Amino acid sequence: LALEEVEPPVTVLWVLEFLANHHDRRGRTGKALELIDEAIAYTPTVIDLYITKARIYKHAGDLEKASDHCEIARNMDLADRFLNTISTRYA
Repeated sequence: LALEEVEPPVTVLWVLEFLANHHDRRGRTGKALELIDEAIAYTPTVIDLYITKARIYKHAGDLEKASDHCEIARNMDLADRFLNTISTRYA
């Protein structure tokens, strides 16, 4: 492959997040959680991944875990008003 044909590592992260969302929407909670956990392990500092994980738990009916993951995201950036709003919705 030529240098310009190689995907940047961040591409893997967003593909995993996209696939997790896809499986969540199809009702495949286990697979969605597996993929989002892989994305979080790949780059644990991306706040959006924790919001996605919270949404997966919310759709699965586990509101306590959804709230917990929103809090993790909120605590990563306390100045973000969007995260504060989302966290209160899941609380």
